[in-house]
Amino acid sequence: MSKKLKDIIGEVAEPSSADEKAFKDKHIVQDTPYPAKGTDDVLNARKAEKGKAKKTKKTHLSKEEESAVYESMSTEDILAIVDEILDEDQDFALEEGILEDIQTIAEGEDLHFIELNDGTEVEVDPTTASAISDVVEFLNDTNREKFLSRLEENEDSFMRMVDFAISMRGD
Repeated sequence: MSKKLKDIIGEVAEPSSADEKAFKDKHIVQDTPYPAKGTDDVLNARKAEKGKAKKTKKTHLSKEEESAVYESMSTEDILAIVDEILDEDQDFALEEGILEDIQTIAEGEDLHFIELNDGTEVEVDPTTASAISDVVEFLNDTNREKFLSRLEENEDSFMRMVDFAISMRGD
């Protein structure tokens, strides 16, 4: 009798030795829903990924120390660390900068407040946000970084950048 593909996959997927079973138990596959389900969200997620700096950490552990730490970790410990990393990534995504807030306001119809680096909040309307967004789009990378850093610096600096954006737009 011939075997079906699902039977073959089931045989291959199940480990045979105790070490393989221990390895499989140690490595958990956790499905995480894709964060951007709509077309616009997918495009915005890709733009956000380009601006992210990659975080790397070196452990400076020897192979023996690394192995000892690995073997001492329980499944619950690993899941707690994964959750912590995911939370850090979400916080990082929220703190990416003022540009995402400006673009969100430009797409809407309501006034919103944006908190600047010095702790003050400024009220931004969609027309102003749209002017800022349009100007940022046409700046080169160096000028864009300067513009955005001055935009989120303090209220005085924010207002000067708004004046610049409106004058460049011709409104």
